[in-house]
Amino acid sequence: MRAVLGPERSGKRNYTWVDDAGRFLAWLGLTKKNGSYNGASAQSFDIRSFLSLLGSAMGKTVSFESENQQCKSRYYREEDFILLTRKASREGFTFTDTEKWMRQEVESYLMNPDRIPNSQEYANSLFP
Repeated sequence: MRAVLGPERSGKRNYTWVDDAGRFLAWLGLTKKNGSYNGASAQSFDIRSFLSLLGSAMGKTVSFESENQQCKSRYYREEDFILLTRKASREGFTFTDTEKWMRQEVESYLMNPDRIPNSQEYANSLFP
């Protein structure tokens, strides 16, 4: 097994599933929302936790190499960068939990790694 490079310390981030991003933008437009809204899953992860979650969704255990010069990146800063989504949630929009969408994406990819849905198929999957 090959170890993954990842800093020992990094700030937490939350992520947005592409399906949620599409539904969220449509919801904002259809409900004629004004002002600032953040869109992301509520859970936040440091990079090692996020990569471990991805590994778990793939049925793999992730191991990490000790921090070295290759782990230096502006994306791995120690500060947290977490989007607060309470406003959208209070007004009725629900974001999918990260673990759920991560597993769904991995399963979909593993079932057919070369398939890319056309735009109509994708729209139909978002708005059944």
